Parts: sequence; structure tokens; C-alpha cells
Amino acid sequence: MIRRAETEDIGAIVDFMVKCFRTYREWGLDREKFLAWLKCDNGVKLENIFLYEENGKIASMIQIVEREVKIGEDFLTCAGIANVCTAPEFRGRGIAKKLMSAVLQEIEENYEISALFAGYGEIAHSIYRRYGFKDSYFTEYGIAIEQQLKKIEKSPHVREAAIEDAKDILRLYESRISNLNGVIKRNAEYIAEKFIKRTFWHTFFYSEEKGNVLVLDDGKIRGYAFIMKGTLPGFCIVREVVGEDLGITWALLKAAAEKMKARSLVIYAPREELEFLNVEIFRRPESYMFMGFEVQNAYIFYSDRW
Repeated sequence: MIRRAETEDIGAIVDFMVKCFRTYREWGLDREKFLAWLKCDNGVKLENIFLYEENGKIASMIQIVEREVKIGEDFLTCAGIANVCTAPEFRGRGIAKKLMSAVLQEIEENYEISALFAGYGEIAHSIYRRYGFKDSYFTEYGIAIEQQLKKIEKSPHVREAAIEDAKDILRLYESRISNLNGVIKRNAEYIAEKFIKRTFWHTFFYSEEKGNVLVLDDGKIRGYAFIMKGTLPGFCIVREVVGEDLGITWALLKAAAEKMKARSLVIYAPREELEFLNVEIFRRPESYMFMGFEVQNAYIFYSDRW
């Protein structure tokens, strides 16, 4: 039986996801963290989790994360496909295929486009291609090393963001995405809940750590950066940085390195911005895929992924 999730399913869904995904096991997904997703992100809804049940047990699930995604000049309603999983004991029986077909029918009837993320060359990537999903963007990042950061003068105007800065951060974000496709529509509440009140580094993963949004404020907010500690000693991850000019961007990067006591920065940004910064650029085999068409000049900010 295929059905939508209900409140009484939350415990079973959490257990199922922990069983199927190593990342959720390592992060320690529990009921409290699951409920935080629903509270912090209007695009994450319990009723958009689709379950395939057999004999009262969850055999497979697929989640839709609702987004408005920019294509050209318009924002289109997008079904972001996520958390596709089948319990090991139910695999090889075509259950996931039946569930995916049902979900794609739901998407066709209620959304303008659909998109997902997959590891290039992996089994899932091959399956999604057969369904008609096309590669549009591969994750790229740059690394700014200590020698570059030492040349940058410290700005006295960089500070930690406050809740009331969310509207100015939104203004800068909207200006930055004017020439990009694939980016999502945000509002001030989304920015406050996911980036200022706590640290979401992915649609589903977060910590309660605060203070990881920096702004450059010289009387007017002219840039911002979303940062977090790196997974390796001496590194800071810059999930997003937007400045009115290159000098403001570098001032924010300098402040990020000092705040995190980092020697090097891993910077996620569109390629043209990484080229302007003159940092070494690297690519990961992570594909942003759209159903039925390839999106030109596509990008997705690090923390907006699902």
C-alpha cells in the first residue's frame, strides 16, 4: 500500500531513515530533530513523505521537499525529491520503482518541475537518468589558503548577524541570484530560522550553534557569509558569501578565517565568483538534476540542498 505519512508515523519514519542512511545514523537523527525540520522549513512537510507499506511495515519511502526554483526570470514550483530509500529486506522486488512511479505522477499533477541530487556514476544516478532526469550542475568549490588570507586587511565593519538582519541578507541574496538558474526563492523567515537562529548546512542537517552568519555593516549591510567549522583541522567552510564588491567579499572571508581560527577556507560559490577570487577550484561528482531538461547556468547554494 502506498500512502502519505501521518503524525503517528514519525517514530517509525525516524527509525526507518536511521536504518537506511549512514549519514542519519552518524548525525543522530531522532524525533526531536525530525520535528525541527518541520518547524524550521515550510517546504518540509510530513504529508509529503510517501510510504510503501507491506504487512504494516515501512518497506520504502520517498520525500518531496517543496521549493520555488528560479528558471529564467520566473520561479517555478518544484518538487525536490529526497530521502529515497528501501529497507534491505524489501530490495530487489520492484517496490521502489512502484513508489517512484506513484510519486512522479503526484509531481506531474501538482508541480511545474522536479529536481534532485545524486552522486554521478552511482547506481541511483543511473536510475534517475532512466526516469528522465538530466545533469545540470556539479558541485564546485574553491580553497583560499593562508598566504592569500594574510594579504587581506581586517575590516572593522564585520560582525555577527542578528535576527533583524535577515531582511538585508535577503535583499543581497535576491540581487546576487539575478543571473543564476536553479536557485531557490527565500524569505526573511527562512534565513532567520535556518541560518541565524541555528546552523543548517543542508536541508536536513543542522546544529544549534549560533553566530555562524557574518555581515559587513558600515551603516548599511553590504555583504554576508554563512560559515561553519571545517571537518579537517585548520579549515573553515564558507557555505555562502555575497558582497557588493570583491573587497567586501574578501573582508568577510578574512573575518570567517579569524572567527574559526582557520588557515584555509573551503568556499562554495558559483564558478564565476570563485574565478574572481582567484582561488583554486575543485569539483565533486555531485549532480543537481532536473526532470526532462538540462538547466543552463544552474547553481544551488550549499545550504539549500535537499
